[in-house]
Amino acid sequence: MERKKLSSEEIEEKLKDLDGWKTENNNLKKRFAFGSFAESLKFVNQAGEIAERLDHHPDICFGWG
Repeated sequence: MERKKLSSEEIEEKLKDLDGWKTENNNLKKRFAFGSFAESLKFVNQAGEIAERLDHHPDICFGWG
C-alpha cells in the first residue's frame, strides 16, 4: 500500500466531511463517549484490530469518569 502524507490544507478539507474530528498539534483527534468502561474497552479493542490490519498504529487514550 502506497502511503502519502497529506498537506495541512488537504487534511482540513477532508475533515469538513467528518463529524467531530479536528487537528491539534499536527495530530488528528476525536473524542468518543460511552456509557460504561466495558463499552469503552470494547471500542478500543475493535479500533486496535482495525488499526493492526491497516498497519496504522494510533495513540489511543481511554478511561472512565
